[in-house]
Amino acid sequence: MKYLILFFFTYFLFSCEVKLAEFSQPDNLITKDTMSLILEDIMVIEHNVQSRYPHPDQYRACAKKSGDTILAHYQINFKRFDASLNYYSSKQEEMQEIYNVILERLSIKLNQLQNKTSAK
Repeated sequence: MKYLILFFFTYFLFSCEVKLAEFSQPDNLITKDTMSLILEDIMVIEHNVQSRYPHPDQYRACAKKSGDTILAHYQINFKRFDASLNYYSSKQEEMQEIYNVILERLSIKLNQLQNKTSAK
């Protein structure tokens, strides 16, 4: 009986695998370079908006408007952005590459700001 319970427990444990949804590559996929620029801008704006408005109800409209402005700047509509983001999100390695690029650029910008501040 112990072996039967152990078998079912082991089977249940290994059958509960988290799997990302697979999204096919959209025809109008945003390139990784452009996607990293868009996401970087969105992250910076989102941080600024959240710092100014501590409650989600207060910053939701401002964040949406800012996001729309960023997409307009890159001449990309939300449907295309959403499809590309879903695709890259289903490809962990590619999304990690995008975030690594963003992190590197933001680190460089932070160092430049710190150097300007310390030089004054």
